[in-house]
Amino acid sequence: VNDYSAALLVNGQLDESIKLTADLLAENDYAGMSAQSLVQTLAKAFIAKGEQLNAFLALDKYLQKNPQSPEILSLIKDLYLKLNGSKSDFLQYLNLLSAEKQKEQMKHLKNAMVREEAPLFSLYNRKGELVNLADYKGKLVVLDFWATWCVPCKQSFPGMQAVLDKYRDNKDIEFLFIDTWETKPDFEKSVNDLMNENSYTFNVLYDKQQDKNVETAVKKYGVSGIPAKFIIDRNGYIRYKVSSSRTDKESVLSEMSAMIDMVLKQ
Repeated sequence: VNDYSAALLVNGQLDESIKLTADLLAENDYAGMSAQSLVQTLAKAFIAKGEQLNAFLALDKYLQKNPQSPEILSLIKDLYLKLNGSKSDFLQYLNLLSAEKQKEQMKHLKNAMVREEAPLFSLYNRKGELVNLADYKGKLVVLDFWATWCVPCKQSFPGMQAVLDKYRDNKDIEFLFIDTWETKPDFEKSVNDLMNENSYTFNVLYDKQQDKNVETAVKKYGVSGIPAKFIIDRNGYIRYKVSSSRTDKESVLSEMSAMIDMVLKQ
C-alpha cells in the first residue's frame, strides 16, 4: 500500500496520497509494521503542498506512539526549526515528548497489570535438561511462547535478545523461550539452526504436542496465538500478558523493559 501512496506522491497526486496514507494511519492508530514508511510519505506529501504544520503534526503523532528513528527525527527536526525558528530548542521538544510517552506508558502498564497464579510446568531444553518453573520461585521469569514457523515470533527475537542482554547481569531474572505448536517432525533442527545463525542466547524449552496424556504448557497458559509473552513475579504470579504487540527491536526492548522494571518494583 505504501508503494502505491509513494507512487502517487511522485506523480504529483498529493491529495490522493495524503488521503490514502492518512486513512491507513488513523485506522491503525499510527501503529503497525508499515506505520513509519506511511507517515514519511504523508509528511512529504504535506510538505510538497506547502503544509509544513500538517506534516509536523503527523510526525509528532507518530512519535507519540512509536520509537524514534533517524529518518523520522531528520524530517521532524527540519520542520520544527522552520516552524519555530532556528533558535528553538529541538532537543527540549524531544525530551518533553519522551517524558510524556513514559508517563502514558506507566499509566497503561499499571492498568494492564494482573495477578494470576502461574501454572507450573516441566519441560526439556535444547541440552536435554529438565527445567521446572517451580525452581525459579523467588525470581522474575519471562516466558516467550513461539514456533519456528511463526514470522512475528522471529521478528521479535532481536528485541528479545536486546532485553536479555540488558538484564544479563541480574541473577534474579530468568528468560524461558517455549517452543510450541510445532508441526514438522525435525523441528529441533530448525530451532538449533535459528539460534545458531542469529547467535541468540535463549534458553529454549520444548513444549511437545505428541503426548496426549500430558497437558501442554501453552494450553495451561491459555495461549490462543503466538508470540505470547508472560512476566511472572518472584512469588509465582503472572503480572503481565503480552500478545499482538509490535515486533521491531526498539519497541520490544522498550515495552518489555518497562514491564520488567514495574514488576521488579512490586
